[in-house]
Amino acid sequence: MGQKLISKNAPDLAQVLLGHGIYWLFQGIFWVGLWTLFWIAFAADSVARIQNVFFLNQTALCLFGMVSSHLVRVLYCLRSWNELKLRSLAPRVLVLCALLACGGSFLSYRIVCLVTRLPFDAERFPVGPLLMATSQAGLALVAWSSIYLGYQYQRQLQESQFERLKLNSVIKEAQLQALRHQVNPHFLFNSLNTIRALVDENRDEAREAITKLSELFRASLQTAEQKVIPLREELRTVEAYLALQKLRFEERLVVAMQIDELSLDTLVPPFLVQTLVENALKHGDHSKDNRRMVKCEIQTRERTVRIRVTNTGVLRPSINGNGTGLANAEERLKILYGSEGRLRVYPCGPGTVTAEIELPRYWSLS
Repeated sequence: MGQKLISKNAPDLAQVLLGHGIYWLFQGIFWVGLWTLFWIAFAADSVARIQNVFFLNQTALCLFGMVSSHLVRVLYCLRSWNELKLRSLAPRVLVLCALLACGGSFLSYRIVCLVTRLPFDAERFPVGPLLMATSQAGLALVAWSSIYLGYQYQRQLQESQFERLKLNSVIKEAQLQALRHQVNPHFLFNSLNTIRALVDENRDEAREAITKLSELFRASLQTAEQKVIPLREELRTVEAYLALQKLRFEERLVVAMQIDELSLDTLVPPFLVQTLVENALKHGDHSKDNRRMVKCEIQTRERTVRIRVTNTGVLRPSINGNGTGLANAEERLKILYGSEGRLRVYPCGPGTVTAEIELPRYWSLS
């Protein structure tokens, strides 16, 4: 109790006061360069005494300018001016530069008087030269502050963009985890219902179905933490799932697979194709001879891969994008591929419905 909490973003006082090597390097380049420019501009004066006074005055002004600019940086860091908007920050910096320029000009004039032993007469104060020196110092401080604050703003912008990218990555990962947790229970319940239907009909087939289900669970566990897998691995899961369904429907289930071998290395989300096949079996209608037809076509194009799963049935509004499986697949495509991943469901002929996915052929996790 009674102790003050220190913010994680609180600046290190020693680092703020002392600065670092690169900062002082650019400080030196700026003020020494400015001193050199002024000296070159007035070095042609033939009066040696005037040259000496000007040399001392410019040297003192640049030294005070370096100290003043460092004070601007210290206040910027300690007073958290980086959190201010431009309309609030600009007046503070301009007023501070004006005050520091006035103080630096007066002190520079006093030092010149002491070094050159010129009389310092407060009643006959050289207002004109001091105003010129103040304007010169003020403009130099404003120029330095603009460069420094512009650099700080750019750095903060890059840091905020980096943090935003990290946050988006975390959000996407959380969304993918939630969607994966939806896929596996949804798939499990459907498979258990299939096995339940087999128990009373054929115990041997029920045991074989449990074996197939264990293979599917093994594949599910192996891909639990993976965002994408090669299409060839996904097709193994689809084959195991269809084998499980074949035990239930026997000759009533007709399956046709047309796979372009060039697509087998394409990266896809786990259970993506299996979701389309499962949806086709769940919502497909029986044909006149009490058969169900599922046709899976995977075609490779130059830059994309198109996956089509066609089943017998009629498109209903409740199926088009509203089912758990398809909605889940569409959301995962959006998260992983953005606008490059698309899913649509449409009638493709009399008594048939197609679910189609298009995704990039060459893609990798960033």
